[in-house]
Amino acid sequence: MAQKSHLQEFIESRGHICDFYPNFHPECNYIEQYWGFSKYQYRLSPQTSNIAEMEENVRASLDKASLLQIRRWANRSGRYISAYALGLDGAEATGGARDKSQRARDEKRERERERQERERFQEPPDDIQTYLGATNSVHRAHTSLTDNIRATEPPYKPPDDIQTTDHTTDNTRPT
Repeated sequence: MAQKSHLQEFIESRGHICDFYPNFHPECNYIEQYWGFSKYQYRLSPQTSNIAEMEENVRASLDKASLLQIRRWANRSGRYISAYALGLDGAEATGGARDKSQRARDEKRERERERQERERFQEPPDDIQTYLGATNSVHRAHTSLTDNIRATEPPYKPPDDIQTTDHTTDNTRPT
């Protein structure tokens, strides 16, 4: 067994686990992805020669990554580590990570196609509409007729000589 480095011994003496990532594999360490994103955000900030403003720009750049995005980077790193543990090389591991996102996009497209198909078949084809045309036109005529009758008739009003009952007081009174 190889001798532990001074750093590893120091970390483990404090009760922590020291786990080094493989050399030359930044995709296995999500902190590298976070740092790359933050450097890009810093480059977008206004240039300044004032140290205090630079420090503020660095802090702002580091804060622009959401917790959700950091978790996504951690998950991606985990997928790379799993792929390397299975013996895949870099290109195969990258393809595996991309294949998963491509599968998700393909599944989303397929669900959208199925939804469109369901919507398309909710309307009967032309030949069925011709067959059902008479029934539909009768229904439309009946609906139109009853709507017209309701629109032209005044609302019902009882004659003045009819007495109505006031149910709140149980008294009968003329209207």
